[in-house]
Amino acid sequence: MSKSFRAVTYAAPALALVVPPAVLHAALASAAGTLFEAAPFVLAAASLRGPGTRFVASLAGCGCTAQPGVAALSLPAVALCAVTFGPAVAAARFVAGLAIAGLLHAPGPARRAGLEASAAVAQRPAPAEAGDGDGLARLAGLAAPAFAFGLVAAFVQAGAVRLPAWPAPAAAVALFAAGALAATLSPCATAAIALAAMLRHVAPPAAAGLLACAGFVPRVRVRAQADGRPRAGAFAYATLALLLGTVAVRGGAGFVNPRLVPLLLAAAAGAVALAVRRTPTRAGGPLVPAALLGALALGSPPPATIGATASLDGAYPGRRVAFTGRALRTAAGPALVRYAIACCRADATAIVLPLDRVYGTGWAEATGTLVAGTAGLTLRVERWQPRAPPADPFVYR
Repeated sequence: MSKSFRAVTYAAPALALVVPPAVLHAALASAAGTLFEAAPFVLAAASLRGPGTRFVASLAGCGCTAQPGVAALSLPAVALCAVTFGPAVAAARFVAGLAIAGLLHAPGPARRAGLEASAAVAQRPAPAEAGDGDGLARLAGLAAPAFAFGLVAAFVQAGAVRLPAWPAPAAAVALFAAGALAATLSPCATAAIALAAMLRHVAPPAAAGLLACAGFVPRVRVRAQADGRPRAGAFAYATLALLLGTVAVRGGAGFVNPRLVPLLLAAAAGAVALAVRRTPTRAGGPLVPAALLGALALGSPPPATIGATASLDGAYPGRRVAFTGRALRTAAGPALVRYAIACCRADATAIVLPLDRVYGTGWAEATGTLVAGTAGLTLRVERWQPRAPPADPFVYR
């Protein structure tokens, strides 16, 4: 086992002593969602031959490839960016991704123009992304960055990180750099876009840093196995197949969008085939399936609190609204909150409906009219109906 992978493994128990359990739970759920969502595309890319088919798999996936430029072309990431930041921003990122991917892989003159080092970084396969059919090793390479990114997102969502005031120049530069750093931790471009969506109102420079770098810079990678010697992977692949099948049967289980269920079933079948063939892996044993099993047993809860309210895009005074969510006290006042998932738990973003006053606590269904106030639009409730927490606390884009 490599030093980096061993360090991540040993750091996990230490985190339990300094990080609140709710934050650890949220980070584990976020990382598990990333791995469940990425598994069909990672296993497919590991088994495909030829750059063309792998490129198509990269486009369909969440942007978890380590190749700069190509990661930004993930169609789910582009769609989430368009929904959250508008088509102009999504188109600009897509064009930039095409340009960077083209330059890094361009022949002759482009490389002689000073792109040799960047191209080498982009084209050199990471230990967890070697084109040898070792899909489990690829997932292991995503696990540590996904958990680290989940910790960052959980602290932001819980309001545990108090961000400097905007728009002081020094704070703006620091926040932009922090966003760029978070982009290198992001296991996929879709998760980075989701974090940018959470930060766009409370820390716009950090959101800008994420948008400017996510999918365009090499992300952090962890070696899954230092010596590169393959080991028996039948048990690990069989466990992965069982977990993928369980999530699929449970309709995503709050970890992934239910639309991905057919892909999860296909990935489970592929993992069974790999287990039957006793396919070797360099992933360092059944550590990743064990972590996914723990996450599945604990469940995927929505964040307990949020740091700031989001704007009601496209809303206007006088609009009639019916909304089901959890009554919370946000930084801007009372609100109904529910989280939406685009691909997986890692990209869960808050849908926040501000209320004109406190009507109750817990889950409720509210019907009323949007009115303009000093802090923006709020809902004047005409009917407030408390209800039990839904079986699935998330909604899906």
